[in-house]
Amino acid sequence: MNTNLKDTAEDIKSKASDRYQNLQRKASEKFQNVQKKVTDTAKNVSGVTDTYVHDNPWKSVAMVALAACIFGFLIGNARHSD
Repeated sequence: MNTNLKDTAEDIKSKASDRYQNLQRKASEKFQNVQKKVTDTAKNVSGVTDTYVHDNPWKSVAMVALAACIFGFLIGNARHSD
């Protein structure tokens, strides 16, 4: 009976190990797919942004200046409200 119990425990352990390895493989594949999609999207956004900046340099400078002013205003107000 003790041998049978050990065999059953070994069988459960083996199945659990196989299932864990399978889940780990699937998770790794999904992570790699997501990582590839994120990389491709970032490259695409970078290319579109580069094209826009080259086609509209003054608009780009104005947007950055406006964003800097807004950021500076927010930081300045945060310091004065303390």
